[in-house]
Order: sequence, then C-alpha cells, then structure tokens
Amino acid sequence: GVYHTLKYPERIIYTFEWEAMPDHVLLETFVLEELPGNRTRVTEQSLYQSVADRDGMLATGMQDGAVEMVKRLSDLLSRVATH
Repeated sequence: GVYHTLKYPERIIYTFEWEAMPDHVLLETFVLEELPGNRTRVTEQSLYQSVADRDGMLATGMQDGAVEMVKRLSDLLSRVATH
C-alpha cells in the first residue's frame, strides 16, 4: 500500500492490498483522538471498492491480522508519546 496522509498525531490514511486478493485495494483511515487519562481513541474506517471485496476480505479471517496491526500501532504510539 501507499501512505497518503500521515498527520501526527491526528490522522493516518493509506491504501492496503492483500497478497491473497491482488488488485483489490482498500483505503484505510485512522483518526486518533486524545482523551483524558493519557488515553487515545482510535477510529478506523475501511473503504472497499465493492461489497464483494469487503466480504472477500472478511472471509479470509483478516480480523486477526487487523487486531495485531492495532496492537502494533498502540505500541508505536506509546513509544512516540514518551519521546
């Protein structure tokens, strides 16, 4: 994929193309909102080219990878926030 917007610490926008579904690109948007108590709300939006693409991605079990990616993002943001 390609990063289109990286506006720290507010927004990340990038495209994603999974190897198992070539030529089916989706646009991911993460909005980060600072909350009290040194917390952050992350809102993710995935824009697929079609309902069939969305259903195809979900059928692969990609949710596990998405959870892992959010954990990695959380770790990265924690490290960046302390510097």
